[in-house]
Amino acid sequence: MDYFYLVYNDVPTVYGDDVLTTTGPVDVELFSWSTNLSDPFGNFQDFLDSNHVDGILGIGDNATGPTTSPLESYGGVTVDIPGGNLIVGPNTDTPLFTVDGAPITHLYETVSTSGQTVVGSAVTNNVDSGGVYGTIPSALASHLQTGSVISVYDHQGGTLLYQYTVDIDSIGQSTAPTAVSGTSIDSGVAPFLIQPIYIDYIDHTMSFYGPTS
Repeated sequence: MDYFYLVYNDVPTVYGDDVLTTTGPVDVELFSWSTNLSDPFGNFQDFLDSNHVDGILGIGDNATGPTTSPLESYGGVTVDIPGGNLIVGPNTDTPLFTVDGAPITHLYETVSTSGQTVVGSAVTNNVDSGGVYGTIPSALASHLQTGSVISVYDHQGGTLLYQYTVDIDSIGQSTAPTAVSGTSIDSGVAPFLIQPIYIDYIDHTMSFYGPTS
């Protein structure tokens, strides 16, 4: 997907019943087009609709994109989907683990079936809640089946940051990530569905807080 956009500076944007206001910049996509030859007429709205997504806020620190997050001046943001909150400002809770990069970081991913790890790989992971079900290296994807468990660690044999089971979701889609060449992947929303994740704009890190009960 590629797109044409305009940047609007000094645009008041209000969050949370007027308790927080930023003044841009705000990127507005005016026209988009598909770079996929198998779907030449696709556009950004089709991507959002087909994945049941309403929009993309874009708050990553070192993610690709036209401008920086309007929330950076507040120090950090906690994305807490289990709790239904987006909390702006420093998080003083003790995390399970903190990694460099927010949201692009170097991690280790494995695929297990019937309780046995069958394959693993070091990956450059864009921990991105907007990535729907995400992507996975093709070398790992070839071992996926319904019931396989995908686990992501800070490094090989290190701290488990998140894991999920390949299944069928409520609208009949497989939760398996899309296979891609190489080892640069997108996490998809999976790690955000099970735990709060804090993006630190000052230290350029990301903290995982472990599954919520």
